[in-house]
Amino acid sequence: MPHQETPEFLGGAANEHGFSLQIALGNKTLVFHISPKGLRVETLPRLPHTWWGEVIRIFSGPLGLLIPHPTGKALAALFNIALSLFFFQDKPMPFHKTILAFGISYALAVLFLRITGVVRWHALEHKSAHVLEDIWRGRLALSDLSEDNLVQALKKASPLHPWCGSLYMVIFIFAASVLFSLLPSGPAFLGSLVAICFLWGIEPLNRLLLPAQIPFVAEPREEQYRVGVRGVLGILEELQKQRALEAD
Repeated sequence: MPHQETPEFLGGAANEHGFSLQIALGNKTLVFHISPKGLRVETLPRLPHTWWGEVIRIFSGPLGLLIPHPTGKALAALFNIALSLFFFQDKPMPFHKTILAFGISYALAVLFLRITGVVRWHALEHKSAHVLEDIWRGRLALSDLSEDNLVQALKKASPLHPWCGSLYMVIFIFAASVLFSLLPSGPAFLGSLVAICFLWGIEPLNRLLLPAQIPFVAEPREEQYRVGVRGVLGILEELQKQRALEAD
C-alpha cells in the first residue's frame, strides 16, 4: 500500500458567518469554508507556512477577519499599512502614549470580535483544527467518528491553538510599544515586523503566549458544534477524494 502523505494544517480564519481552515496536501492548499450553509472547498497552490503569511493576517485587521480568502487578507493588510503611514512621526513617541495607543487598538479588536460573535467561530476553528490533528496523528480513531463522538471531541478540544495569528499580534504590540518609544515611527514599525520574523515558529513561545488568545475566543453554541462536526467530516471526505485523485 503506498504511503499516504499526512495533511498539514497551515492556518485558519473566522468571521461572523463561520470559519475556514487551510490544509496543505501534496502540492496544493485546500481552503475549507465552513458555515451553517455548508462546506465550500477552494483549491490553491500550496501556501508556505511562513512568518510573512502571519504578518499579512495580523495587519489585515478587522477587515481581514471578514475576508477568509488569503488574497483578500493581503489587500486588507496593504490598506491598513498604507493608512498607518499617515500617522507616522519623525520622532519617538512617549512610552506611556505607545502603550495607550496599542492598548486601545487591542481593546477595540477584542470588542469587535465579541460584538460580532466571531469569538465563538474562532474557538470552533481552533477546536476543529485540534480534532483533525488528533485524527492525523492517530490519537482519535476514524472508527470512532460518529456525529455524537465528534461533538464530544470538539467540546473537549482546546479553544486555543499555538499557530493562531493573534499570538503574533501580541508580539507585535509588545515590540512596537518599546520600539515606538525609542525610534521614529518608520524604523519602529519595521523593527516590530523583524521581531515577528525572528520569533516565528518558536513553539515554546507560542505555548507560553497561549493565554493571550483567551479574549479572542468563547464557547461555541450547540448548533455551532453541529456545524463543526459536518465541517470535520466534510474535510476528511474531501481529503480522501484528493488522495484518490493523486493516486490515479
